[in-house]
Amino acid sequence: MPDVDSNLNWNNSCIMVMSMGNFLSRSQGGSVVNALLATGLYKIRALTRNPNSDKAKALKAKGVDEVVKCDLSNKEDIKNALSGADIAWILIIGVNPGEEERQGKLIADAAKEVGFNWLIYSFLPDSTTESDGKYPAIINLSGKNRVEQYIRSLGIPNTTFCLSQLLLPKLRNFRTICR
Repeated sequence: MPDVDSNLNWNNSCIMVMSMGNFLSRSQGGSVVNALLATGLYKIRALTRNPNSDKAKALKAKGVDEVVKCDLSNKEDIKNALSGADIAWILIIGVNPGEEERQGKLIADAAKEVGFNWLIYSFLPDSTTESDGKYPAIINLSGKNRVEQYIRSLGIPNTTFCLSQLLLPKLRNFRTICR
């Protein structure tokens, strides 16, 4: 992975916030958008399946510079969405088994093809490893983990983070997260 030059000036950079569903207006995605808006330093491009939805309009009214239609299952849509952006913050919530992993890898492939500057990816740990084999291959956890490994294998400049403080203790008692 390339070294990050700590002297880079990312002010006025276009940061694309990529999320599936309405997660740009909720906890993780919403907090990223709000934090970026609060700095006043970045141009923000939010991706959505429906830029005419009430939630998309609310993002625009809040100050997001661009709300762009994008199908995360379509590589050309993703490449177009990446065009002109410098950094992408990615959160993918899969609704169908395996879709989350497929979309995450498609985003990584598109980013590699266009020579993207920086991906920030929100992932989860592998359930098999973290539960000492007790809960093998929970699709969304394992899929997110494989996407994180895939991004790293492509050599794309990236930062990955895991918001697992709420989840990992619950792997010890899986019923808790199924309620």
